[in-house]
Amino acid sequence: TEVWPINSVGFMTGRDNFIIDASKGELLERLSIFFDTKLDIAEVKARLRINDYRRFRIEEIRKARSLDLAKVRQCLYRPFDLRYTYYDQYIIQEWQQRVMHHMLHPNIALMIGRAGQVTGTEPWDIIFSSSSIIDLNVFYRGGGQCFPLYLYPTDGEMQLEGGKRRTNLNPKFIADVEKRLGLTFTSDGKGDLGKTFGPEDVFHYAYAIFHSPTYRSHYAEFLKTDFPRLPLTSHKALFKTLAEKGAELVALHLMGRGC
Repeated sequence: TEVWPINSVGFMTGRDNFIIDASKGELLERLSIFFDTKLDIAEVKARLRINDYRRFRIEEIRKARSLDLAKVRQCLYRPFDLRYTYYDQYIIQEWQQRVMHHMLHPNIALMIGRAGQVTGTEPWDIIFSSSSIIDLNVFYRGGGQCFPLYLYPTDGEMQLEGGKRRTNLNPKFIADVEKRLGLTFTSDGKGDLGKTFGPEDVFHYAYAIFHSPTYRSHYAEFLKTDFPRLPLTSHKALFKTLAEKGAELVALHLMGRGC
C-alpha cells in the first residue's frame, strides 16, 4: 500500500447470476430483457430472478436508462477466468469506480489478498495480475485488493491533462529504487534496464518476488496477517533478471492480454 498508494477492493455486483456471464451473448440477452420497457416489471423480475435491493431499484433504472453496449466489459472473475459484466453504477452494487475506472483503459494491476490465513491454504498464493476490471471475490473467500499500475484522468480531467496516464508508484519509492540501482526512472512502460527502468519493470520485479517459493517460505508467518512487503535490491543484474522472469509470468497469467 506504500508502493501503490491508489488501491481498493474489487467491484461486487451483488447479483452475479444476472450481471456476470462467461458468454457475452447470454449476458446481452438478459440485459435486453431488463431494458425492454414493453415487458411488465413483474415478468422481468421473474425471468431474471432479481428483486429491488438498496439503490438497485429496477423500475426506476428501466425508466431512466437504456442499454449502453459500451458498458459491457470483460472482467477478471477468478484467476484465469475472464467473464463479461455490465459495468454501470446503478446495477453494480459496489462498483469501486475511484480505482476501477483506471482499469477501463490500457492498464495492468496486481490483485493481492490480505491476511493469507483467511484462505486457509499453504503456502501463500493470493496474488494475480489483470488488465481488466476485477471482481472482489477473485480469490476464494474474497478480499482481493486491486493495485493499478497506471492512473488515468477522469472524464472531467481528460482535456486538462491531455488524456495522459501517470504511474501509481509512490515518488519516494521511485527515488529509493533509483538510488539503489543507479538507474533513471522513465514514467511509462519499460526501461532498458541498463540506464533506465520503468513502472512495468517494477511491476514485473515485484511479481517475480511475490511468486518466489523462497520468499513465500521465509515470510510465511507475516503473509498470514498482512499484505506482502517488497524487498529491494541494489544489485542491478539481479533486478534485471527478476524483472524479465516476472514479465514472462505476467504474460502467462494475462493469457496474452497485455496492458
